[in-house]
Amino acid sequence: MILVVAAHPDDETLGAGATIARLAEREDVHLLVLTDGVRGRFPGAYTNLLDSAQHEYHRACLIREAECRAAADMLGIKDRTFARFFDQQLDVIPLGRITQEIERHLGGVRWVLTHGTQDLNQDHRRTCEAVRVATRVWGGSPILRVWGFKVDPNDGSQHALGYVEVDGSPVGYCHMAKLRNALACYKSELRESPHPTSLEVVEWRRRVWGAAAGVPFAEAFEVLQDIDRLPEGLDTV
Repeated sequence: MILVVAAHPDDETLGAGATIARLAEREDVHLLVLTDGVRGRFPGAYTNLLDSAQHEYHRACLIREAECRAAADMLGIKDRTFARFFDQQLDVIPLGRITQEIERHLGGVRWVLTHGTQDLNQDHRRTCEAVRVATRVWGGSPILRVWGFKVDPNDGSQHALGYVEVDGSPVGYCHMAKLRNALACYKSELRESPHPTSLEVVEWRRRVWGAAAGVPFAEAFEVLQDIDRLPEGLDTV
């Protein structure tokens, strides 16, 4: 089973949508979204949210979650969970509390996709930190692979980059088509090019990563943990 841990609704699609679509063809993929993705946009968001804003805030939360569910369906994600921490507040929430939330979803998981270490967004970095703590190797932890996807175009990280080729052919319901359809579900977040959340920029980045990997389309990942264990019975000399 594969677990995708995203800081905000839409990060999973922006960072690894086509790879998720590819993996979901042969694996169960589950999604954990840590924050509501909208709290910081309202007056008094972290002190005393104005009564006049309460209704709009809750409405915005429901919209983002509905968009995320629709996008997850497009990508083939089997299950999704919303932890509903406040947006842009993960850096002030005790790391142990975030880690415990992630650990609750690790049963049966062998591979985790999450944010990379160099992202400029504080929620993204904190999510990555909590995932690394939750998946640390100790006592035969079953988590063999942890990869960090790249959401922020200003993330210039070149740390242990790996690439996953994704299908961009015009024939059939390819991975890139699923990515485009999933991103289109986020009507409240889509912007015009050259904004990073525009369809054009999202596709352009995958062409650039594809060129780096020698294929038409790819997604890039920071390798945070990748363990290749010997088959059972071959672990002795």
